[in-house]
Amino acid sequence: MTRTAVTQPWTEPSGVVADLLRLAILVSGVVVLLSGQLEGGLRFLGAFVLLLVPRRMAVPRPFDAAFAAGLLIAAWANAAHWYEAAWWVDDVIHSFLPGVTAAMLYLLLARTDVLPDLHDSTLVHRSFAVVLLTVALGLAVAALWEMYEWTAVTVFDQTSINVGYDDTILDMALGGAGSVLAGVLLRAWGLSGHGTRRPVGDGDRGRDDEPWGRQRETRSRASGSS
Repeated sequence: MTRTAVTQPWTEPSGVVADLLRLAILVSGVVVLLSGQLEGGLRFLGAFVLLLVPRRMAVPRPFDAAFAAGLLIAAWANAAHWYEAAWWVDDVIHSFLPGVTAAMLYLLLARTDVLPDLHDSTLVHRSFAVVLLTVALGLAVAALWEMYEWTAVTVFDQTSINVGYDDTILDMALGGAGSVLAGVLLRAWGLSGHGTRRPVGDGDRGRDDEPWGRQRETRSRASGSS
């Protein structure tokens, strides 16, 4: 059963917040670069480029804003040495960022028709599948993060990163926990009538529940017939 998605244009608060966070990341990158921190500045600019993807793919605004907030906080935690200032910062970021990243990956994969849309079905087993897939994506992100940290310490002699067996297991467990919450929120979003993209009426054409690839085909056919 296909549901009608709830209208949520770019001018909604979550859309404005997402774009403001993107702007904050870009400005932060310039500021950090001018302060002489090349690596930190490039991390901000890389995050800005990455955040153009969910905007282009028209994912729901609240998840776009949460993903942007996670990247902004993580980038500043490195640049401003928040990890050294407070022990709990590392735990919070390793819980939050894999979770929001997993949700974003699920939405992007659904937008490209690789995974089912969130409101394709209301069956219980589908609800469980959304959570399970989100957790799997989050654990993959957490594992890649730990590989990055190990490489930074072992290959590039980074001394500010704590790498050890206990720390790795804890970080991955925190990432998994954050991904469970993200999966539950994704399914709740779908059950409330929302889909995996921002609705029509926001400058888009085509059916609201169409995957991104099909929308491009629809627009191409419409352009060719005009």
